[in-house]
Amino acid sequence: MKYHKIAFMKQFYTEDYPQASLGAIALAVVLSVLIDAFTDPKMAVWTDTLKSKWGRRRPFVFVSAFLVPLVFFLAWTPLLPPGIGASIWFGILHLAFKLMDTLFIIPYDAWGCEMTPIYKERTTLWAWREIIGTSGLLLGAAIAPVLFVTDACETTPNSGCIQHPLISLFFGMIFVQGTLCLVWWGKEAGGESANERKELADGKKDAELATKASEDDTVPMLMSTILNPPFRMLLISSMAKACGQEVPIQIIPFVAKWCIGENCLASTELFTFLFACNIIMAVVMVYPWLLLVSKIGKHKGYLGFLIALTITSGSFISIMYDDGTCTATYSVIVLLMLGGASYGGAFLLKDLLVDSMDYDEFLSGGRRREANYIISVEFIPKFMNIPGETIPLLLMAYLKYGRPPLETPACFNFANQTLVQANAFCHTFYTGEPVGANWCSNTKTCAGYVADGISFVCHGASKECGIKQNGNVRWLLIIAFSLVPCFFNFLSAVAMLYYPKAARTEKSHEKLLDAIAKIRRGETVEDPWRPGSFVSPRAPPGPHDGALSYFWPSELRAALKSCGSDARIPQRALLIRPLRIAVFCALVLIPLGVFILIFDIEALGDDLGASVSPMGLMLAGLGILGVWFHGSRAWISRELHDVPREHVISRINQLCPFTGEPRILEGAAASPEPPTQT
Repeated sequence: MKYHKIAFMKQFYTEDYPQASLGAIALAVVLSVLIDAFTDPKMAVWTDTLKSKWGRRRPFVFVSAFLVPLVFFLAWTPLLPPGIGASIWFGILHLAFKLMDTLFIIPYDAWGCEMTPIYKERTTLWAWREIIGTSGLLLGAAIAPVLFVTDACETTPNSGCIQHPLISLFFGMIFVQGTLCLVWWGKEAGGESANERKELADGKKDAELATKASEDDTVPMLMSTILNPPFRMLLISSMAKACGQEVPIQIIPFVAKWCIGENCLASTELFTFLFACNIIMAVVMVYPWLLLVSKIGKHKGYLGFLIALTITSGSFISIMYDDGTCTATYSVIVLLMLGGASYGGAFLLKDLLVDSMDYDEFLSGGRRREANYIISVEFIPKFMNIPGETIPLLLMAYLKYGRPPLETPACFNFANQTLVQANAFCHTFYTGEPVGANWCSNTKTCAGYVADGISFVCHGASKECGIKQNGNVRWLLIIAFSLVPCFFNFLSAVAMLYYPKAARTEKSHEKLLDAIAKIRRGETVEDPWRPGSFVSPRAPPGPHDGALSYFWPSELRAALKSCGSDARIPQRALLIRPLRIAVFCALVLIPLGVFILIFDIEALGDDLGASVSPMGLMLAGLGILGVWFHGSRAWISRELHDVPREHVISRINQLCPFTGEPRILEGAAASPEPPTQT
């Protein structure tokens, strides 16, 4: 369902009867990511900490079984008038789909992370998930559309479209059946983490603590994941890759139609062939990637995956407009097959991610926080996706992108007619448009198309007249499809070179599992991935641990150092830094973003919506996120009036397994050697 939406919905809303604004669509995309910024972390904390006799994941998956298909179907059936009305409908249903996706995918992925602790079995599990998921992608974005979608949804904007809604209804029924089967047959771990069970056994409740803040709050949970060294490098790599990851998926229908052309295959058939070849190769190559990883290890395998993506995505710069010989079309199909072969290793990210969750369980003394790691590696890179999802659409509007003409006469009208003669016929036809005929558009004449650099050509596959976008639009699409993902995949590979060496092998993971078992038995253990650092079983939470969990270890150490040998740490020592950042976001980023949003918002109502307002919304949204994150940290400091020095030291020592820094002895400002093993 998701990739059926990604592959076709934007093009459907812009080129078929909804005639939605590109700028309005970009605005909705930005707004949805900003809403995700608040809903994703809340959902992760909710599903990780839920205490239910049905488990931590099952209730959410059950509810989503009915809501996700409903929203998906409505998104394909715009009930408002074309233009602004359809743009608003797209925005509302796009936001709703994102919320339903959050409700389902976070508990679902977290459930998968609980399945098995065995190193190779886990790799096989994620490989099969990739095979099945990619097969669904192939069905939703390629097979079903080519079998059932007719010209009514592709080349005749005034005739309506019912095939996409029917396909969405079919996929929705499959989704209901699959999720209900998972709810009924699926098994999951108990609803409480090891640490929570210990607290319950000791009779310790959050209400008994001196503060209302908790380490399970959204902000501390997000901060704790970033303190995990292996996960931190995975996150940086994922963020870099995300900057270019979504661009090809978002624009491949436009690339197929306008950069390769329709002289060999019609745009729908061409897109289906391109997508199908890419996805089939991705499915076929999962098993070879699995064999390769069994020989060289997960880390080297994932690094090889990123390097392969870098090379194959860069090769798309060679895309050319087909002249009717089909050479350009077939060459792109081959390149996309190679790209699909590279993408067979995509499952390795989740595989490495679950290993980092095991390390978090060890460092935290027994806590399992799968959902928080899932949303961190998926939610934070979503902000990196915003430019890739919106900037190409906005630049297309600024570079005079032309919608397909409303009238498409036949262009091969006599025997032995050449493509050059057919192109000349189409040019003559459109340039002879009578006044008020609206052959090209309801808002622009065919002469206006010519003024924008758009050519009138004959599409050899359909034997109908159409347009060829101006050179600027075509080069924009090619660069966004090739060089942009190539550059960011390269940065992602560079980040993985800094993945901790001690965490790269199966043997090191076995040592980690042994260490976790000893922690559960109450022993103090040397960190197998950071020799010389020792980890003890988690102590009961102190009276200020909840509030202190809102601050980075460096901030706690700085506050301790600034107060010398004082017995208590004043509130201002922890307040100043988060307050400054929150004020900067509130007084600089938000006003600047709002100004850009309002300054060009009228342009969203234009034919194509060439407006920078979505970028203003993105900037304002980042400011709001900054105010929320750092404002929460500043606000919680009110609970830390003259906190005892030993409480701060205790919190710093709890975080030493994450940071690798030596512990501080009680009452000492300096840091002596680490504790000895018991």
